Amino acid sequence: MGWRRQVSRGGSRPWLLSPAPLGRNQIPARNGIGVETHERRIGSLVAERMDFLYVGLPALDAVQYLEGDNWLGVALSALMRIPRDRVAWLGAEALRRLQGSPLTDHQKYWLGECVEAYLPLTAEQKRELEGLLQTKTYSEVKAVNLTTFEKGVLKGQEEGREKAMAGMIRGLLFAVEIKFGGVDHAVEVNLNALRTEEEVQTVQTLLRSASTSGDFLAALTRR
Repeated sequence: MGWRRQVSRGGSRPWLLSPAPLGRNQIPARNGIGVETHERRIGSLVAERMDFLYVGLPALDAVQYLEGDNWLGVALSALMRIPRDRVAWLGAEALRRLQGSPLTDHQKYWLGECVEAYLPLTAEQKRELEGLLQTKTYSEVKAVNLTTFEKGVLKGQEEGREKAMAGMIRGLLFAVEIKFGGVDHAVEVNLNALRTEEEVQTVQTLLRSASTSGDFLAALTRR
C-alpha cells in the first residue's frame, strides 16, 4: 500500500492522506518468512506504523515442507524453491503424501489440485511426472485422484440432468396449457414420468400432431 497527499478545495492539506495502489513492480520482494514494516509519515514524523508477518513461498525450501507434517505446506511446496532436477519427483511425492494423509477425500482432492496447478513443469518434466505416476510407487496416486474426480463429475452430471429434465417437463406443461387451455391431471402425471431427453422429444412430436387434449393423452398412453 502506498500513500498520497489528498488535496481539498481549500488547497493542499498535507496531514490528510489516502491510500494509493502500487504497481506490481513496486511490491517489495519477500524472501522466506519474516516481518515487514509499513509506515506513514508526515514530514519527519511517523504518523502510523504497522508490522506484520509475511511468507514468501518462492524462497522456502520445497523439499523441507514436502517432508513435513503440515498438509497445506505439502501442497504449497509446488510454489516453493525446487531443485531443477527434482520438480517431477516432488510433484509425484506431494500427491502420494496427500493421498496417504488423514484428510477427507474433498481436502485431498483440492490440495492435489493445488500441486498439479502450480507445479512449474516443463514439457520434459511433465512427461517425467506422467512416467513416475505409472510406476508401482505412485500408481495409487493417479487411481485415487481419478476416482475422486470422477465422483465429482458424475454427481455434477446427474444433478445437471435432473435440473435439465425438470426444465424440459415444465416447458412441455406450459406448451400443453397454451395449446389446450389447461393441463389434464392424467397428462401431467404422464409428463412428470418422463426420464430421458429422447422421451421428451417424442412427446413434443405427439403434442404438435394432437388436435385435442384427449387425443394427446391417448397418444401419450400408447407410446
